[in-house]
Amino acid sequence: MSTAADLALVRALGNLEGLNDIEIDLEDADASVVIDGSPATGSTALGEVAGAEVGVWVMTPGSLRDVEAAEVSIVVAGHGSVEFDDRSVLELVPGVVFRLTDGQHTIWRVSVALRKLYIVA
Repeated sequence: MSTAADLALVRALGNLEGLNDIEIDLEDADASVVIDGSPATGSTALGEVAGAEVGVWVMTPGSLRDVEAAEVSIVVAGHGSVEFDDRSVLELVPGVVFRLTDGQHTIWRVSVALRKLYIVA
């Protein structure tokens, strides 16, 4: 039997542009992680696939430090970059798919509100 969450997940995976219509409550990033600007972040879980959470995460313009969970993501809107431990930088634009590892230290720099679909174990 399908639940509303199951149906939302199927719609999200079949129509990435539809993820822009999902309302997400944002909270200002903690001052201890902010590097520049006044970024806010928020997320909402859409459901689970094989025990992994699938959801949408948003960050508004600004820069912040983060410690990651193991996940795979696809950018669906916005523009920015993420810098990894080894100082490599990945440009984030719609369509970019990337993987983060558990405990990885990153720096997020967002110039246009970023929205991504994530799958986290």
